[in-house]
Amino acid sequence: MGVAVGNAVYVTGPKVSGILQVDVADPSSSTSMPAVGVVISKPTTTTCVVQGMGPVASIYGSLTAGSVYVVGTDGNPATVGDANYPGTLDEKQQLGVASDTGELELIPLSSALDASGGGISEGEHELLDTLTHSLAEDAFTEYGYTAGDLTSVIVWTSAAKTLKIRETALSYTGGNLTGVVVDQYNDSGVIVTTLTKTFAYNAADDLESITVVRS
Repeated sequence: MGVAVGNAVYVTGPKVSGILQVDVADPSSSTSMPAVGVVISKPTTTTCVVQGMGPVASIYGSLTAGSVYVVGTDGNPATVGDANYPGTLDEKQQLGVASDTGELELIPLSSALDASGGGISEGEHELLDTLTHSLAEDAFTEYGYTAGDLTSVIVWTSAAKTLKIRETALSYTGGNLTGVVVDQYNDSGVIVTTLTKTFAYNAADDLESITVVRS
């Protein structure tokens, strides 16, 4: 397995003996996307532990707090201005938002092509941030917790908190993340897109499937 700690990974095929098969995500290739999470540890050279949601700390350094990070060209998180930020024709998939210089709050969204590439459909364009399609947004991010679990992430246009960009609600059952609802707002404060993810687990509490509905 060529993945490294911190890499965003995609699913390469069916599970083997119940174990997810992954490799490094590559925004320049549609067959190597979308990312389902990032590698947080490698117990052996051929196995890794992947985290799909929530805070990832002590792996990344020099993040810009409040900035949106996407899957970079090297498989690591990238924000606008970084050397590994995807090119014009590459897919842009949000991995999450930096909550500190060394912590990334994972909130993976569906990927879409850059609007400046000329090959983007109306549906793909709508998947991009409505206020700032290039993800180069000035923002203030607010996190909410219930009993120690992250339950809400609200991205505002500024610390004044007068206009929302995006709002994410997370729900849990028995300690497992079971639902994520992401509302995307336009510059009038109206919800234009809602993405609902439902997570299903087996009897051993292993994640089995993710159902995504866009409305």
